[in-house]
Amino acid sequence: MSQTLLWSDGDLNLGDAGRGTLISGNDKAAQEVGQSLTTDYDASRGFGQELMELDVPAYAGPLIGRALVSTRVTECLDRLKDLQQKDSTSTPDERLAGIAQLDVIEVDATSYAFFVAVETEAKSIVTWDPILVSLRHTFNKNAQTALNEYADQLGGVVG
Repeated sequence: MSQTLLWSDGDLNLGDAGRGTLISGNDKAAQEVGQSLTTDYDASRGFGQELMELDVPAYAGPLIGRALVSTRVTECLDRLKDLQQKDSTSTPDERLAGIAQLDVIEVDATSYAFFVAVETEAKSIVTWDPILVSLRHTFNKNAQTALNEYADQLGGVVG
């Protein structure tokens, strides 16, 4: 069984004795999901999300924005899953098996919110609070060129 220290609102959680509180299992899985989704990508560790790196053309519309957010969340959780598989002390109740649910909604022209629920290898569902993402918009590219660049990120071609 692996354990880690409990974090709460970005701070180390100290118990009554002034020592860090240890968590494992589903609690550890939920914390790792939350940390990976709220941490900027660090290539040296292969950990975190690349949502803040998205430049979405203002004219692209919500479909492309939602698809890009969904893709980046999936990539982030796939990296976390790979890291967990390499940890010989991890257990099935903390290792991710896959995404059970991923909902992305447009909040406004530059913001999206997403909710994700993941299933562990022990078949339990772990959720995290919805996360709001504000995307940068670009206005300086030829429309077709920009759309094709984003379509390439999604594995297809637009228009």
